[in-house]
Amino acid sequence: MLDPRALLDEYRRRRRHDLPSLPQIIPADMLVDEEISARYDWRTFCHPNPGDVFNQRYKLVAKIGWGLTSTVWLAQDKGRHGRLWFRSKKYCAIKISTNNRTEQTAINEIKMFNTIAVACSKKEGHPARKRFVDALDTFFVDGPYGPHRCLVLEPMREPLMTLKMRLTVPCSGELHPSNVPLVKGYIRGILEGLEFLHTSCGIIHTDLKLDNILMSVERGSLIEHFADSQSAYPMARKECHGHTLYAAHTSYGDIDARLVANMVPKIADFGLARRGDGAHPLLHPIQPNLFRAPEVLLGTGWSYSADVWNFGTMMWELFSDRELFSVWVEDEVSGATRYSAAMHLAQITERLGPAPRHLVRPSMSMLTRRWQPAIRDGEGKVCNTVRDYFGGPYYDADGNFKHAGMVRTNSSLRHEMPRCLAAEAYEFESFMRSMLRWQPRRRATARQLLGHAWLDPKGLGSAGCRIRPLPRG
Repeated sequence: MLDPRALLDEYRRRRRHDLPSLPQIIPADMLVDEEISARYDWRTFCHPNPGDVFNQRYKLVAKIGWGLTSTVWLAQDKGRHGRLWFRSKKYCAIKISTNNRTEQTAINEIKMFNTIAVACSKKEGHPARKRFVDALDTFFVDGPYGPHRCLVLEPMREPLMTLKMRLTVPCSGELHPSNVPLVKGYIRGILEGLEFLHTSCGIIHTDLKLDNILMSVERGSLIEHFADSQSAYPMARKECHGHTLYAAHTSYGDIDARLVANMVPKIADFGLARRGDGAHPLLHPIQPNLFRAPEVLLGTGWSYSADVWNFGTMMWELFSDRELFSVWVEDEVSGATRYSAAMHLAQITERLGPAPRHLVRPSMSMLTRRWQPAIRDGEGKVCNTVRDYFGGPYYDADGNFKHAGMVRTNSSLRHEMPRCLAAEAYEFESFMRSMLRWQPRRRATARQLLGHAWLDPKGLGSAGCRIRPLPRG
């Protein structure tokens, strides 16, 4: 007999391969989707059902994603009235935020989408206009424990993280060599969007990761077919706290390799984005732990070049089966794994050499410079200085790294090159090193990266690519 987790895996496998099924009832003690987070509180989430109509026009079809502070539902747009900047589409994705997500974050995301829309309207024909997920509408829905902000977005196929699973070597997390030209084309597309964000919009994304790059659908009828199939293939579910919790349909099915060239990567999730053209230095912590730039860790101030570092480390993850930086250590007291800024700096040192003294010396005085508003770290502690958030100082008065014992030898980019890039290792290393530099001002810009020989458009394309079904579960 299958255990609860295997039951859910089997249900999702049957859904991907169009095997008819009745709704799977999930055991009450099995954690599903957003419940997996240690910070999950069911009172903060909205718990809608298929068929519910939001804002008198959006009929919910199925849950298709989730995160720490939101769930995402596919919906059918039943009406055409709305704001002037709304472009009607038959289906849309609705991001339903938790009721405790700060309204400041939601408003910031809407402002960023509006800034992008205005910039795009002035750049008719610019290739980057299609490099961002469109925001279509916003409104609130009431819940028993408070209102939930909803953001209506164009429907997308899946995150780049999911597509990567289809492009890897079987039983491996590394990209299949035949798919390198295809992925390099995606990289060019993302860079076009990043260049547009920086130069035409004055926006720093600050949260680039494979889950925040979404792929467009390969054929227009895909989503409609998926929506029509929901009566035959309903979501797995369970009852808890007086509401129904659904397991998301995380895939629209297999991808036809002949149509993969129609898929376009688009940058999404601008809730943490910041303007880069302000008068005051940007100091507060940003970026996913694995992708954090050294100037963020040191508190010396960050700008557009932090996105370039972030992009480089994310790109390594796209090709490789391992992380570029292993930044986790075991807590000596609790035994739990936690992020370590000292380990992160040590690993950067391994790959790039020691930090320049002129870069780390200012960090001594910046450690206690306060930012507002205060933010919480990963453990919930309120912080308003770099030292509060990351610890430190990690360098002495002479600029020497205090944790030199963490630095190993013989750990360069060349030694850990993804196998799929063996034939172009020199060019790829050059491309990576133009992004991964201690000094922010010495990093290449997104525009300069588009001109790098490794991204020559002649070597890109989907011919010969290999796409396999998603791994089971």
